[in-house]
Formats: sequence, structure tokens, C-alpha cells
Amino acid sequence: MQTPYEILGESGISDVVQAFYQLMDSRPEYAEIRAMHGDDLSAVSAQLSLYLTSWMGGPPVYVERNGSMCITAAHRGLGIAPRHSQQWLDCFAEALAQRSDADRVTAMLLPALRRITDMLQQPAA
Repeated sequence: MQTPYEILGESGISDVVQAFYQLMDSRPEYAEIRAMHGDDLSAVSAQLSLYLTSWMGGPPVYVERNGSMCITAAHRGLGIAPRHSQQWLDCFAEALAQRSDADRVTAMLLPALRRITDMLQQPAA
């Protein structure tokens, strides 16, 4: 069985991330999660591409640059609620849906991504 990285490659991952942030930046249903980011999405887009490359079975480019695959610290203090996790997943699924192999990669990725987004949720204050 191929890894997501073997299916998508760095170029495919980059395309998905670009589509993800384009959707987040333009669709009103993603406005809440868009507001958690700065005006310029280029740095966060590059970081997500590196993270996904490593996480999906590619070279350890994220760790080489950041020293760890732990993403909880970067999300601490954002007040991520279940609705934000769902918005993120919906946006990512929509970005994946633009691919010809969408069913295959969505089935592989979304269950694991849900576990990550659930882990990043923070209790209400």
C-alpha cells in the first residue's frame, strides 16, 4: 500500500495546501479559522506543506526545520473549539476534492487528520 506522500508527492501536497488556504481565505464558512491566522498566509502555508510532507511519509523536512513534529504548541492559545476543528477538516476535504484521486486520499487522510484536530481542541475558559 502506498503512503499518502507516495500518492501525492511534494507537488501534490503543495497543491492541496495552496487550495486549502485559498478556500479558507475566500469562503465565509471558514472565516472563523481564517481569523486565527495573520494577514499573510505564505509562512503558515509553507509550514503546513513541510508538516504534511513529513507526516504523510515523505522526508523529515519539518523536523529538520523545526526540530519536532509536535504541533500543539503552535496552536496553544488559539481557543480551538470543536466547530473550528470541523471547519478545518471541511476546508481540507474541499481542497482534497479538487484532485482526481480525491476519494482515495480523503479516505486515507481525514480520519487521521480528525484525530489531530481533536487533539488540538482546547477546553472552554
